[in-house]
Amino acid sequence: MDTLLRDELRTLMEERCDVCVSIYMPTHRTGDVQQDPIRLKNLVNQAQDKLVAAGLRPAAAKELLRPVHNFEEDTLFWQNRSEGLALFISPDTFRFGHLPFRFAELAAVAGRFIIKPLLPVLTGNNYFYTLAISQNAVKLLRCTEYGSEEINLAGVTPLSKADATKFEEYERTYQQSVGTIGQGAIIFQQQSASDSLKNEIRRYFQQVDRGLRDILKDERTPLVFAGVEYLFPIYRQANTYQNLLPQGIAGNPQGLNSDRLRELGWKVVQPFFQKTQEAALSKYNEIVGKGYTSNNIMDIIPAAYYGRVDTLFLALGPEIWGTFNPDTGAVTIHESAELHDQDLLDFVAVYTLSQKGNVFTLPANRVFDHSPVAVMLRY
Repeated sequence: MDTLLRDELRTLMEERCDVCVSIYMPTHRTGDVQQDPIRLKNLVNQAQDKLVAAGLRPAAAKELLRPVHNFEEDTLFWQNRSEGLALFISPDTFRFGHLPFRFAELAAVAGRFIIKPLLPVLTGNNYFYTLAISQNAVKLLRCTEYGSEEINLAGVTPLSKADATKFEEYERTYQQSVGTIGQGAIIFQQQSASDSLKNEIRRYFQQVDRGLRDILKDERTPLVFAGVEYLFPIYRQANTYQNLLPQGIAGNPQGLNSDRLRELGWKVVQPFFQKTQEAALSKYNEIVGKGYTSNNIMDIIPAAYYGRVDTLFLALGPEIWGTFNPDTGAVTIHESAELHDQDLLDFVAVYTLSQKGNVFTLPANRVFDHSPVAVMLRY
């Protein structure tokens, strides 16, 4: 099954063409799963109508979307699904991904792909990683509050029988202290045990850390450690990832399924997300009216394009359709999407991310004086 990765999303952000089709929909892991193929068919039909309206011949529009039509009856495609499905189609691109996010239905045709629903993947303030280490396995999950997906670590973090034996020997020398998996998150503390075994485990964890660097490169996403408490201080010494949280999931994760690890990880990471976002909003409120903030989309669009946006607050859900001319700086807004329009909120998010700005996604009903968008400016 194809999976969208962070680097691929950045590539999608940069693609431009006359007809970029973006389709988003919620899916079901269990329950009434028969709805999902029907929902996809309806969205593809909507996209086809919009392609024709954009000037494509009906036969050409149908051919462009043919790979998606093939999914409607493909039982393999609908196996092992997650909470949401995203598809991106153009004459040169066909990408899709099952992701742990509940998307609202969307079928859009524009001059570039719509990525706003995927901002939680790109920004890191709505998702996190859980690294579960036991005597017999290492598992890495990309999680949200609602779902998770396991990252393939084949060839990245091998765990040998000898490594597992070291864990067992170390555990026998370890003085048991507080915390079990059922008690959720605790703050780990260094304990005394065999220094030689500790050093061997630390060297193994350094190998794990090196293996994760390519996966977590450029990430600003929290990493939650899950494992028996005597391992965490050792892993913390070996770790080089700057966003490993000081709290973790205490206890042996072996035997816990991904949903349970996600649930426990969310309890650890939720206060971190709230604190980070509240600090940014507090700073915004402190400097409002001093020339370094704006909630006017007409000003925010050119500011984002020219790299002036340091922090973006964006309500997920609302759309503002129109155009931006970088040569003149002119912004045109329409009541509904017209030919060659783009979602200008999506535009702002793309350019803020590409200029290494911070993006915080907020609930759809969050507004800044009737505006779904606000920014703090660099200058």
